[in-house]
Amino acid sequence: MSSNQRRHTRVPGPFDGYRIGLLDTPVRIHDLSEGGCFVNSLHALPAPGRPLILKIDVPDEGWICLKAQVVYSKPEFGFAVSFVDVPADAADRLRRGLLRLRGVLSKSQTDQVMMLPACPRCRGTSVRPLGMAGSSLPWFACATCDSVWAAREQGLDEGVPSADVPPISVTQQSGAKQILIADDDGGVLTLLTKVLSGYRVLAARDVAEAWRLGCSTLVDLLITDYLMPDGTGEELITRLRDTHPSLKVLILTGHGAMLNDEGFGWWTHERHLAKPCRVDDLRAAVTDLIGPP
Repeated sequence: MSSNQRRHTRVPGPFDGYRIGLLDTPVRIHDLSEGGCFVNSLHALPAPGRPLILKIDVPDEGWICLKAQVVYSKPEFGFAVSFVDVPADAADRLRRGLLRLRGVLSKSQTDQVMMLPACPRCRGTSVRPLGMAGSSLPWFACATCDSVWAAREQGLDEGVPSADVPPISVTQQSGAKQILIADDDGGVLTLLTKVLSGYRVLAARDVAEAWRLGCSTLVDLLITDYLMPDGTGEELITRLRDTHPSLKVLILTGHGAMLNDEGFGWWTHERHLAKPCRVDDLRAAVTDLIGPP
């Protein structure tokens, strides 16, 4: 077991999961920690050092996608991995889920973690946090009416939309071509929205939010990260093209080397840029795909 995994308390499973690949392979997670996990597998075992992506069903938190690297393999049992480059939202959800399973999170702490404001538009309670979105205020999204807003104080039922902070879904001049951006990094969303200010821009922090936005309006281009806390860019592309078959796509990711190594057919057929990329390269790719604003 790696030193990274030994720093964290392992919670015994089993947990359901998938190894994301050309064909997603169901796997059983033997134990799980914030630093990594052991995957039961009787299939051909990956070599130590190999990067891969796991999608794990964490109780009360749902499916979480995690980039991992193989530490060692144990024939006839499986292989151990350490998690790497874990987004903040995914790390928070994983930590919360493990603390609950270990019984470490007290009732008052659990209530505080789960306390979310009601939607200011429909007063619904099917609300999830989006993080800070590059601002000084916490952002939330409603699964009932798709409203996205900033609350001035996290945990208060008022949930009054902020008048002095631009919403995470930003709309520029009407009549312009529309771009949907999906990335769990609020800084990336803010930067891309500014760089592509000539277009109408919708921004989402994960696959679920991007899918809802993409289904509710006509989108000319999807710019998506590959790995997000609740899924992958490939999943998002597939789901949106079910309703918009001609949707243009640009993948913006730091995991290009791994995707090249895996030899995914869908990856080679989509336009992609490596993070970080030059602003001129981004603008050129967008113009090439959908033309100028």
